[in-house]
Amino acid sequence: MHSCALCGVPEQRLTSIRSLLVVSKSDLCEKTAYDLSEAIGRPGAAKGVRCDLANLTSIREAFATAETLLGPVDVLVNNAGITIDSLVVKLREDEMQEVMITNLMAPLVFAREVSKSLLKRKAAEGNIIMIGSVIADQGNVGQTVYAASKSGLSGAVKSLALELGSRGIRTNLIHPGYVKTD
Repeated sequence: MHSCALCGVPEQRLTSIRSLLVVSKSDLCEKTAYDLSEAIGRPGAAKGVRCDLANLTSIREAFATAETLLGPVDVLVNNAGITIDSLVVKLREDEMQEVMITNLMAPLVFAREVSKSLLKRKAAEGNIIMIGSVIADQGNVGQTVYAASKSGLSGAVKSLALELGSRGIRTNLIHPGYVKTD
């Protein structure tokens, strides 16, 4: 059995995926969605929805837009993440809040919206994939708030897995190492 490197889903299960929602603050979400669609052999099955992840209302609207574009969402890949590299004593509270909302609250709001949709329609299965960071476990100078947000995400994913697993909703966290991003 081969796996899709982009989404971690065995090839045998790819044909059962109806739609994928890729969430990102970056314009790259559309390319990622295209790549995922190609990987599963279903052009247009994935859509990238860009929104202001620091605005929780924008997140709910983006999810509603995604379901309008795709129909019911079965897989959420939450790739939200920003950092403002600075010693914590130099960070302003609004900077700390932006990092915490983008990295922790935004993924949780999206996970809630996807979960509600999956549960409402009694979907046989669903997937919530959160992107964390090794910094959550090891820390890094100048990234205290980032580490706290990703650590919080790690704990949240464990709890979501316990809450939703018995209902066929798989929740996973991927902790990549250092990756150059926008």
